[in-house]
Amino acid sequence: MNTDKLFSKFYNKFNKVVNTHVPFKTVSKRGTRQLSKPWITKGIRKSIKIKNSLYHSNFKDEYRLYRNKITTLIRLRKKQYFHNYFQWNIFSRKKTWAGISELINCGRKKMKKIPALKDESSCRLIYDQKELPSILNKHFASCGAALAAKLPYSERHFSEFLVNNPKTFYFDPVTLGGVESEISLLPSNKSHGVYSCPVSILKVGKCFISQPLMEIMNASILEGTFPSKLKLAKVVPVLKSGEDTDPNNYRPVSLLSIFNRILERLMYKRLKSFFEINGLFYESQYGFREKHSTQHALIDIVNRIQNNMGKGMFSTGVFIDLKKAVDTVDHEILLDKLHRYGIREIMLEWFSSYLKGRSQVTQIDGHVSPKDLNPCGVLLGSVLGPLLFLIYINDIHKSSDKLNFFLFADDTTILFAHKNLKVLE
Repeated sequence: MNTDKLFSKFYNKFNKVVNTHVPFKTVSKRGTRQLSKPWITKGIRKSIKIKNSLYHSNFKDEYRLYRNKITTLIRLRKKQYFHNYFQWNIFSRKKTWAGISELINCGRKKMKKIPALKDESSCRLIYDQKELPSILNKHFASCGAALAAKLPYSERHFSEFLVNNPKTFYFDPVTLGGVESEISLLPSNKSHGVYSCPVSILKVGKCFISQPLMEIMNASILEGTFPSKLKLAKVVPVLKSGEDTDPNNYRPVSLLSIFNRILERLMYKRLKSFFEINGLFYESQYGFREKHSTQHALIDIVNRIQNNMGKGMFSTGVFIDLKKAVDTVDHEILLDKLHRYGIREIMLEWFSSYLKGRSQVTQIDGHVSPKDLNPCGVLLGSVLGPLLFLIYINDIHKSSDKLNFFLFADDTTILFAHKNLKVLE
């Protein structure tokens, strides 16, 4: 069987077992609120039911006494929960701030209902809620290609700035322990798209599903194809700012299958290691890289300006924020660059299969749009997307020997220094 059939057979069996033994259950709004508060234990939830029954039975004195005891208990449990949380995550700045946000009830804002959207083809407002997902889905799928078509033609070819890497990237076969490790490292609250399941279920059954996932990944590499079902993304639109009727003001948040995340992580670690061992990354690229941050980028820029001042040179800077940079990535150019960096033969075929033929659907309030193809771009919601984008722009600093480039993903700072101030003007 090819990779697509292998994954389909695996997912059909897995989904059947999950639906039989772990079916989805409808939870009330009150139950949802309780589940979102981890300090509300199972015992406390039972006590809340008793309190509610006392309320409805008109036992006012018993109800007040029981209510006060539960309120005190919940406060103590909440205090204990956050005390333990901050102790466990004392060295994690990200989790510490997440805990503070949860403690002061500064979570994500609830998304408002989209009243209407402007149809770009007819320039009229559409109020039918069933049509809104299709309007946004077509916009998200086509905006990257539309912007890429407007890019000015360059007289110099990108290949002039690249040197063929003599070393070739080889994929070490996936092991059973490697797959189990990736499943264990998945965040339990990770959202997932289609052809997927909750992470908690994966962790419970990792001993049983690691073997077929290992075989699917190894077969995918040998065949040079990526499972087509894992190339479907479910998009949830989030309003950035401005009018809520303009599709341009929405950011697409792409949700992919959790199985896709596992397979991508296995490839991501190997590809990143190949680039780092061979020193292929531009040294002043600080975005999407471990142990690199905005602070390092700022220090690098300030040091360069200070060095220029020490040499009696004036500095001028250009700060560039590219619009929808990841959505306009040309797949053919990216594949050509991958080849020159050392990803060749069957591995290049695998990345070609991974990039091409991707599709998406948009969901709004239970309404789902038809599929639309993505002709270009990489997904920031994926694991490999940010790494592939870094590779795509990795050679930008070679376009000039007079300029200094400092990159944080698509945010680019360019410095130029000269002793003559008139030259800078």
